[in-house]
Amino acid sequence: MENQLKERLNSQEEITDQLVKHSQEQAERIAKLETKADSYPKVYAPDHSAELAAIRNELKGLNDNYKKNFEARCAILDKRIDAVPKVIPVEHHHHFNAKSKWMFIIYFLLVVVGSIFCGLTIGFGWEVHTLSDMLNTRNIQPVAPLPDEHPATEKPVHRKGGMGRKSAAHSYPIVKQ
Repeated sequence: MENQLKERLNSQEEITDQLVKHSQEQAERIAKLETKADSYPKVYAPDHSAELAAIRNELKGLNDNYKKNFEARCAILDKRIDAVPKVIPVEHHHHFNAKSKWMFIIYFLLVVVGSIFCGLTIGFGWEVHTLSDMLNTRNIQPVAPLPDEHPATEKPVHRKGGMGRKSAAHSYPIVKQ
């Protein structure tokens, strides 16, 4: 325990000695710089205190005038606000003129064209569905072998459509009509 206290005391003494040496070095550096200060050239700095005093006086005068003008402007603004009526009448006219006639014609044509496209899409979808049901339920077989089918001795040639399926024209003769 005593050894630890002695070690701490010694370390604190070493730190204080280092701080004293450092402060003495700094004091010597400052003294050297102060002696060298006379060797630097003198800088000419003009005295602008008179101009600054004049500017300060003008700003004080403007500030006083601003307070007076601000109160006068607020009074004028209050008068204008009081002059505004409480209820402002507004006229609403909902009517169509000659320019809006073309807008209605174009709108009507777009609705008609859209409904025609929608009807055609639904109709074609229904036709495809009924045709595929008809072909699946009747199990229609091709009457003659297709030209791409070869005898068993040769390698068969497989025609595949986009997704790897045979197209309807190759499978069903009713579609060839």
